[in-house]
Amino acid sequence: MADPVANEWARVAQVGELPQLRLLLGDDEYLEFVYVGPGGPSVMGDAANVQRAKISRGFWMTRNEVTQRQWKLLTGESPSRFIGDDLRPVERVSWNDATAACERLSKRFGATFRLPSAAEWTYAASAGSSGPWCFGNDVSQVERYAWFDGNSSDSTRPVGLKRPNAWGLCDMHGNVREWCSDVFREGGDADVATTVQAGDANALRVLCGGDFDSSADGLRVSVRSGAAASERFPLFGVRLCIDLRPGSQAEADKWSAAEAERRATKSSVREAFWNAHGHPPAPTLTVDLGGGVTMDFIYVKPGTFRMGSPASEPGHEGNEQAVEVTVKRPFWMARTEVTQAQWRAVIGTNPSRFVEQPDADRRPVECVPWVEANEFCERLAMRCAPMRLPSEAEWEYACRAGSSASYCFSDDERQLPRFAWFGGDTMDTTYPVATLQPNAWGFHDMHGNVWEWCQDTWHASYDARPPDAVAWRSGGDPWLRVTRGGSWDDTPFILRSANRNCVGPEVRGDVFGFRPVIDAP
Repeated sequence: MADPVANEWARVAQVGELPQLRLLLGDDEYLEFVYVGPGGPSVMGDAANVQRAKISRGFWMTRNEVTQRQWKLLTGESPSRFIGDDLRPVERVSWNDATAACERLSKRFGATFRLPSAAEWTYAASAGSSGPWCFGNDVSQVERYAWFDGNSSDSTRPVGLKRPNAWGLCDMHGNVREWCSDVFREGGDADVATTVQAGDANALRVLCGGDFDSSADGLRVSVRSGAAASERFPLFGVRLCIDLRPGSQAEADKWSAAEAERRATKSSVREAFWNAHGHPPAPTLTVDLGGGVTMDFIYVKPGTFRMGSPASEPGHEGNEQAVEVTVKRPFWMARTEVTQAQWRAVIGTNPSRFVEQPDADRRPVECVPWVEANEFCERLAMRCAPMRLPSEAEWEYACRAGSSASYCFSDDERQLPRFAWFGGDTMDTTYPVATLQPNAWGFHDMHGNVWEWCQDTWHASYDARPPDAVAWRSGGDPWLRVTRGGSWDDTPFILRSANRNCVGPEVRGDVFGFRPVIDAP
């Protein structure tokens, strides 16, 4: 029988700069795991009783605490006290319940599922930080990362709404305490990845992470508590690990070396690009893609704007409530959507539907999923420029080009055919880029032609979004990404500057394209 974990390892996808895998539980519900490489030491305890453990083998850890929906699919049970939202972490789960669930998953997937050791948990929660929390020493930052007694209203909250740590793990502080494999005891050093210890079924076991009723001090990564293995309590939840398959540590080490080399190359490319174009920043620049194909970019200065739309705007939807956003970092954005010729110059193939027309090379590439748009940017980031997808906020800022109206030009929908290819005039096809008027900053086709991918994870509202323009990746729906701008197949209301759309990152369609940005110094 095929090993689903091996299959997933073989197709490890890059999400940001972290390798992740997904395992299907059923009903389109996945467990998402983040790879945690070896390292250390993991430092546990306080100054009076410091314990250190080296993490000698890498492992996979669930990005979030196991949710109520996931637990029900896995066990058929719903033990939680705080019901009503199945994205909340499952609680009232004992250590015995958690280890039984691991055994069930191990049999199902043919891999070793288990609880983390306390050393692994502390190492993963710290994510390289030497401070009391994953973000360092500033206690005022706790609220950005954790549900605790200062903001939880005496209840658990849906997982993934707070910022992840530097390794992409969410809710390592607060929400629910998380069971570890160890017997609870004070003192002792370890030089192993796991410290599973035999004991009575009711022996005290370790819990880490604090909970929604903990103080900020109780959320420190070094804090541990103990409870009987059979005890179920509304503060106790679970996060799972997978051991690497036999022999796969060598693969992980190889990946780690390749990743280090990749980051070094990207850094070198970025510095060379900035030295050539960033001091002072060029107002426009042209990037050579090879084979006589180029791509033009326009410099976008920092600024503050109103993202979203007022309720009075025709076509306004509830996920567009207006918020003020500050773009702190400048960037260059492609003047047009990526064309079929540009895509072919970088990737070597052409996935588009509209390829038969004589001007196809000048039409936007489509049938490009989010993951492949990122691959396009990654190849160029390794070769010539620090390229990436724009954040949703950066996209709207550039689309508006200083306008607060429904469209980049005004509220007058009758003017839209001068700026956009859309459902009223396209004859069911894309059109060559830059054949209509640009917006005030020189960008073409920000309305219509093809939807444009953004970096961000989908959030159904702007509540709690960061005030700056960086991509909003924490929380939200991890299986959906943002697209903006509308397409050749859409109505005018869909083409508004504030309109938002969400699509799975592997979805391919003849309305999906993109335009990249380049980081500026």
